[in-house]
Amino acid sequence: MDSPPIVSSAGAAGKRNNSSTPWFHRLSSPILFLTISLALVGGYLALTIPVSVFPNTDFPRIVVGVDNGVMPIDQMLVTITRPSKKL
Repeated sequence: MDSPPIVSSAGAAGKRNNSSTPWFHRLSSPILFLTISLALVGGYLALTIPVSVFPNTDFPRIVVGVDNGVMPIDQMLVTITRPSKKL
């Protein structure tokens, strides 16, 4: 008596999971789902997160004030900001 041939239930899916196909081709559906899900969650959170969650930052500022008495502005410009070259 001839027994019927054994047929795998995987069918065409068995061909798709062949080890010769690249990993990104085999996992393209889960990767696409994960990427779209993360983008949607990020978009939702970007629009709904309260501003008070972010800290207030005061960046330090350094102010340099130079006072040279009653020297005229033109002379101060030459002596302070543009010193002459000495050889």
